Amino acid sequence: MARAPKPLRRRLKWYLGILTFVGVYCWISVLATRWAFTSLGSCPQPCRDLGLEAASPEEKDKLAVYRPHCRPLRLELELYQPKAPIGTRYTLWYRISMTNVSCYKLGNLDASDFYQTAETAAMGYGRNWGRGLSLEITDPNGNSIEPVRYRGQSKFLYDGDNDAERALYEKFSLTDANSFFVLPPGESITTVPSTLHPLERVEAVDWSTGNHGERLIPRSIPPGAVVPPAGYRILDDRVFKRPGEYTIRAKFERKISAEPVLPYYHRIPNALLLGAAILNLYGLDFFPNVEWRLPHDYLVQVQSRELRFRVDRP
Repeated sequence: MARAPKPLRRRLKWYLGILTFVGVYCWISVLATRWAFTSLGSCPQPCRDLGLEAASPEEKDKLAVYRPHCRPLRLELELYQPKAPIGTRYTLWYRISMTNVSCYKLGNLDASDFYQTAETAAMGYGRNWGRGLSLEITDPNGNSIEPVRYRGQSKFLYDGDNDAERALYEKFSLTDANSFFVLPPGESITTVPSTLHPLERVEAVDWSTGNHGERLIPRSIPPGAVVPPAGYRILDDRVFKRPGEYTIRAKFERKISAEPVLPYYHRIPNALLLGAAILNLYGLDFFPNVEWRLPHDYLVQVQSRELRFRVDRP
């Protein structure tokens, strides 16, 4: 049997080598891509998979808001003392911390709830305040104590701690025009404590232009004003009218965005990602579930444990 000419054999070996290289390259590319797009690394958080279950059946095939399979956030409420005065708007000293306990970057969170109170919002600062974080308080009869808004108020006793608020702005890259932020896995945000800083809103007139406006000016500290304990802020929007044992818990309800953190994705050389992309272009879909690794919106509802405190007559 006649053997193939040497030039033909060399050409066949060359083609076979190219095919082998392409095959190995594609195989490594697919393995590397799938690993990069599915591995969460050493994420120690308990909430590892939020799932893709639509919040309601009619939203299943739309750009839905999803119901998380696990709780991505943890709320912790602390009271400085489990007691409060009766018949006054300044009652409890409390602190709330919210921690991301998922393997996702959580966005569309509003920091206003953590550095504003009813009083500072009444000063004119709180445009977005009160849209996610709230307190649920019940009286001795189990009735809910609804918050009171002080829109017409002109005298204020407590303000937010400027240093703590500045640190919060720097940590989450906040601005006066944008209070939304992203909370990475394991990170926390804590309410800004209060400071004793009496202010009064007065009418101001620019005599050069004749324009009228308002501004806040300092006023003297009234007798009996309580100095804030370090790290806590004042509850200033509930009035307790009867003595007895009350309950309080923190609640958070908001539509947030969540994007899985894939620590190895940026470590894969572009040449390997290109191989899987070329295969996908020709109809060979070796990519993992694309939906899973894209950002999605989730309706998150979490609450802290319930605490008890007493309200007594003077």
